[in-house]
Amino acid sequence: MKTSVQDVVSFLGLDEPEKRDFPLVCAGVPTDVSKGMLTLVTRKGESLQNLFEKAAADVLIIAPDSLRHQAETLPQVFLFSDNPRLMFCRVLNRFFTEPFVPRIAGSAVIRTEKPLNPLVCIGDGCVISGEVTIGDRTVIEPNVIISGKVTIGSDVYIKSGAVIGQKGFGFERDDSGTPILFPQLGGVRIGDRVEIGALTTIARGALGDTVVSDDVKLDDHVHIAHNVEIGPRCLITAGAVVSGSVKIEGDVWIGPNATTTNTVKIGEGATISLGAVVARNVKPGTRVSGNFAEPHDLFLKRMLNFG
Repeated sequence: MKTSVQDVVSFLGLDEPEKRDFPLVCAGVPTDVSKGMLTLVTRKGESLQNLFEKAAADVLIIAPDSLRHQAETLPQVFLFSDNPRLMFCRVLNRFFTEPFVPRIAGSAVIRTEKPLNPLVCIGDGCVISGEVTIGDRTVIEPNVIISGKVTIGSDVYIKSGAVIGQKGFGFERDDSGTPILFPQLGGVRIGDRVEIGALTTIARGALGDTVVSDDVKLDDHVHIAHNVEIGPRCLITAGAVVSGSVKIEGDVWIGPNATTTNTVKIGEGATISLGAVVARNVKPGTRVSGNFAEPHDLFLKRMLNFG
């Protein structure tokens, strides 16, 4: 997509910082800028003089507002923000990402009860079967498996190797101790603007549905068990395991390789540290750490005492 400084300024609704406009051809890191590049500075203590005094003039730089005074003697064009990383993300998404193109690959296997929405992109080797519906502009990368009763919203992005809607791990032992399957008859409901990482699994519910709400982002290798409910805007990072019937309220962050036991509730805005093992409910707005997880301050105190 062809763009320029003025396009970016207009998109952001800003006043142009100076009467210069030039094409932007790429985005990159500030240590390797070239003519026509968009770049980002995030550290408030960074020296703009050291970074850009030898760089080409035709560079657009997004930087913290606190560095505004340093830019006065430099020839590059600067845009300043209290949250430069967010501004940079918005510009990248608008001008430097590939546009959505509907496509269903010829090698995809589609065996759904109703025809799929044509305004989707489904990659090679995908297998989609059962009562599956998919919203507009959803992208499913190659080799994804979706089966059963699965509803997927709009603007969802599913990375390669994800498995969605297969039966969960539910068994009851009989008198002899033999595990008997608890039939998994529910489905999966995925909201809008959700991202599902590579090799992530989302099991269908036993009787009700497994729910992933709007704007949830799941990293690679995440496991979401049957009947889990994830509230909006949660971020669940690589290798996390969320066990059956866990309820996660909105805006929760779960760190890499964290594990939750069955049926716990994680309150709104809570933080689960990397590697934590959550065996009891977590209050809203708190951070827990350790195995078994406890309030983060207490965990640090125990670690210091241990050392």
